[in-house]
Amino acid sequence: MKFIWCILFICVLFGGINGKGFSRSRKGDVLYENKLYGFTINRPKDWYVASPAELSHLIQIASSLMESHKHKFSHVLSNWSVENITPLFGFSKYPLNATGGQLNPNILSMTENLNAYRNVKNPCDYFDVNQEILKTLAMGMKFIGTCQNVNINGENFKTHSIQTKFPNFPLIKQTFYAKIVKDNQLFLVLLTYFNRNSKTQLENIMKTLKFTKN
Repeated sequence: MKFIWCILFICVLFGGINGKGFSRSRKGDVLYENKLYGFTINRPKDWYVASPAELSHLIQIASSLMESHKHKFSHVLSNWSVENITPLFGFSKYPLNATGGQLNPNILSMTENLNAYRNVKNPCDYFDVNQEILKTLAMGMKFIGTCQNVNINGENFKTHSIQTKFPNFPLIKQTFYAKIVKDNQLFLVLLTYFNRNSKTQLENIMKTLKFTKN
C-alpha cells in the first residue's frame, strides 16, 4: 500500500534496494537495469543504495500499522498483505541514518498487486483509495491536486502529489508516478523532496527512466 512507503520515507528519509536488477557505470552515473520489467534508470554515482535487509526491516515496521487497521477498509481491500509489495530500486542523496541532520532527498520504486484491492482498475483509482485510507488514519498527509497524465520517454504514467507537515520540521513533499505493467501489477515510483533544488535532482533522475518492453 502506497501510504506505507510514504511513512518509510518520512520517518527515515532515505531510499534503497537492489531487488531483481543490477547496476553498471555509465557516463558518471550508475545504470540500474531491471530485466523482469524491462526498464533502466540512471542513479547519480555518489548517491546511496541501501541493502535489502535494511529496507525489509522498515517495511515490516510500516506494514504493522496497516495490518492493525486494515479491518476498517474491508470495503476497498480484498486480500491485502505486505507480500503484495515488491521493492525494485531506491536511491538517496545521503546514507540512511548518517545524514548529519541534512534533509535527504530520495527515490523509491516498487510494484504492488492490484488484486489486493476491490474495484481498483487503474492508477487513479489506486490514488483515490489511498487518499481515503490516509484521511481515515489521520496521518497528516494531504493529497495535492488531482491525478494527472505525464509522459516519460514514451511511457504514459499517472502522477499525484502528497504533502506532509510535522511540527518543527520542513514541509515534506512527495510525488508518485504509476503505470500498470504485466500481471495486474502497478509499477510505482515515489520521489521525496523538500525544496526546488531537491525536486529538480529527483526529476532529473526520473527523466532517465526508460522501458524497453512492457
